[in-house]
Amino acid sequence: MMDQRQLGLRQHHCRFCGRAVCDRCSTGRASIPVMGFEFDVRVCDPCLVELKDMDHTPMAVFHDAKHSVVFMSLDEARQRLLTVGQDRLIKVWDISALLE
Repeated sequence: MMDQRQLGLRQHHCRFCGRAVCDRCSTGRASIPVMGFEFDVRVCDPCLVELKDMDHTPMAVFHDAKHSVVFMSLDEARQRLLTVGQDRLIKVWDISALLE
């Protein structure tokens, strides 16, 4: 697949090495936190073998906003984040723990 360009054959890309692969050549999924992929993403089979020994501990901290955010504003000096949801709900978040 990596050497072929066939019309109608959907190409995907390995998120680790970037090579173009078909669905058969990329059966595995893995998280790659050091590259920003905290959830499982498509990787080619050779990279899946290489990634088995890698540390997959998440590097991000997740906070569930529980509303669809349409606007946000960051005040770094006060360490606050303001979010406005589609439901017109305004929330002010203390993000001091994230900025340390």
